[in-house]
Amino acid sequence: MPAGYVAVWALFGAPGAELPLHGAARAVLDLLWFGSAAVLLRATGLRRTAVVFGVAYLLTTAAHLML
Repeated sequence: MPAGYVAVWALFGAPGAELPLHGAARAVLDLLWFGSAAVLLRATGLRRTAVVFGVAYLLTTAAHLML
């Protein structure tokens, strides 16, 4: 499973991606990517870390949208 995450990020999300996504498609990728990270953190019992990660993601996304 981690190899799949690496492949998806390398193809679509990384700064030097082969097929970079933009607009709504990029927003969906980011939501799934970082949302799944928060869910997995929570599943391992790291509730506080998952909440901090999720809040940091939302604040960063909001800041990017304001630029």
